[in-house]
Amino acid sequence: LGDEAVVDLYGQPTLLLHGDTLCTDDVDYQNFRAMVREPQWQQEILSKSLYGRIQYAQELREKTTEAVKEKSAEIMDVNQEAVIEAFERHQLQHMIHGHTHRPDQHVFTHDGKEYSRVVLSDWDKCAHYYAVFDDGRSEVVELGIEESLGTKVKAQTVKVALASLLVRLMIFKN
Repeated sequence: LGDEAVVDLYGQPTLLLHGDTLCTDDVDYQNFRAMVREPQWQQEILSKSLYGRIQYAQELREKTTEAVKEKSAEIMDVNQEAVIEAFERHQLQHMIHGHTHRPDQHVFTHDGKEYSRVVLSDWDKCAHYYAVFDDGRSEVVELGIEESLGTKVKAQTVKVALASLLVRLMIFKN
């Protein structure tokens, strides 16, 4: 999928997107996003050894964690004008995204039309999915990873397994 994809969700045209493009007030993040999508930057990263890439990713994660601590919640959330612009650009009234990690279903009215924006969480401490039922109901459902797997140790094991799979895929790619 590209940055934005429109799918038919049981008869309802729905925009699927990561959600980061909607956080237009976070200028530092938008600059970072633009940088990592540059082919030259990607080539530079891919030219590093696997160990070098992992080390660089860890450094970025640490910097990101520190930067997030200093940002207000409003800056890291979606910009409502960007949300409306995305709805209007695709001429639809329903979207699903993540990135802000504030799971909920937001319904609002603009120019006499009702819009629905579903936000899904990251899958770290808990996971959320969007359920659509036969009778037309829909809801964001929480699936506690620690609860569903039984213990925190098992949750860590899943993270290690996923990281291991990612490393294998990176090796296979090269």
